[in-house]
Amino acid sequence: MENTFPTFRNPYYEAPLPHYYYSQAPSSGALFTPNTQSVSVRQLARPSQPHPKVVSIPVHFVGTEKSRSAAAVKIQKVFRGFLVKTAVKKVLRIAAEVAEIERRVARKETVEMVRREEKERLRLNEMLMSLLFRLDSISGFDSGVRDCRKTVIKRVIALQERLDACGR
Repeated sequence: MENTFPTFRNPYYEAPLPHYYYSQAPSSGALFTPNTQSVSVRQLARPSQPHPKVVSIPVHFVGTEKSRSAAAVKIQKVFRGFLVKTAVKKVLRIAAEVAEIERRVARKETVEMVRREEKERLRLNEMLMSLLFRLDSISGFDSGVRDCRKTVIKRVIALQERLDACGR
């Protein structure tokens, strides 16, 4: 039994020709008669023109070495600024999640639930640990980013201690 899936066909299979290879248009109502030339799949896939010759284009820099280094410094500044901005955004998103957990823990109902059910305390501790792991994954190449991370880490650790004190 021959597989009819197109990728498993014989490469020398004579494919049915598209309508534009027929001698009469479909709108004429007459029967289609194919052109006399037979085209194989390989011939259809083969380009008719040879590949163009690759030509190298010489690049000439206008300006001095000083202007090139100044441009490189400017590009580096912009890129480092972008990295700092994205890192601070990540830290701020995590800080917002920590604030939400702090609001939950501040409620009396949550404290009572943590005291009664061990699973609830474990769930909140796991949430805080995952936030700490996410904070650790943010690279602190800039002093501002490091300081921001340290502040949020201290808040998370204080919240964990508060949860542990509630559970006892």
